[in-house]
Amino acid sequence: MWSKKELEVSDVVLLMDRFGYVKTVDTSTYDRNKDTADAENKLILKVKNIDKLCIFTNNGNMHLVKVLDLPYGKFRDKGTPIDNVSNYDSSKEDIVFIAPLMDVEKHKLIFGTKSAMIKLVDGAEFVVTRKTSQAQSSWMMMSCCLLTCFQRMLQWECVQRRRCSFESTVALFLKRKRQQ
Repeated sequence: MWSKKELEVSDVVLLMDRFGYVKTVDTSTYDRNKDTADAENKLILKVKNIDKLCIFTNNGNMHLVKVLDLPYGKFRDKGTPIDNVSNYDSSKEDIVFIAPLMDVEKHKLIFGTKSAMIKLVDGAEFVVTRKTSQAQSSWMMMSCCLLTCFQRMLQWECVQRRRCSFESTVALFLKRKRQQ
């Protein structure tokens, strides 16, 4: 009788280069090649192999991609364009924020637009079964961050190394590091 093999849960490192090619490698492989990986890739995330990635775009869409659908292999393998494994289209939209679904559902997210409009959304709202959903309708997003602490001066950092902060409950300020 044939039995289905159980999937072993493990930590992997997701690497995305500047051209949008993604791959996953073992954490020990990443640790051995850490300096090279940091220099060659624009996005590095430690995720579980059973998790899903949330890709937020500037058009207000959120695309879900299973980590198991991403190529797993050697460090020098090229990877696959993110366009080929999701409904994301790099010719029509830009990636603003990428995070594992496990992290998104535990936190609140803040969305910011070019015209300095800010919206705080509970991460549990993004736990959906559809591959693509409207994260924020009619918003051209400039930034998206995970909210990780509640203090008088709230501060958190995006994956893209942007820094946002709330000054008080009366006034909202959005600070952004200049891109080099």
